[in-house]
Amino acid sequence: TTGTVPTACAGITSFTANMTIGSTGANVKCLQALLNTSADTLVAASGVGSLGSESLYFGSLTKAAVAKYQVKNAISPTAGYFGPITRAKLNFLFQDDTG
Repeated sequence: TTGTVPTACAGITSFTANMTIGSTGANVKCLQALLNTSADTLVAASGVGSLGSESLYFGSLTKAAVAKYQVKNAISPTAGYFGPITRAKLNFLFQDDTG
């Protein structure tokens, strides 16, 4: 499927590190952009973290959106921690986008 990976993820081919509250950088912005591609995992409806206004900071809104993603995809635990299981699930999107 083309167009799966948002432009905020330019240059990122996979997630290689865990992320949680306080994490910063381009990977956080990419994660937020991926979460914002679905109405039920939006980081924020408006303002910082919302679609097109993703930030470089993993805060409470990102944690809540990751938890919603985990529930939606039957990933346990649904604590909002971006660890190996959630990373693997989202990294699959990068593989899909290369074909």
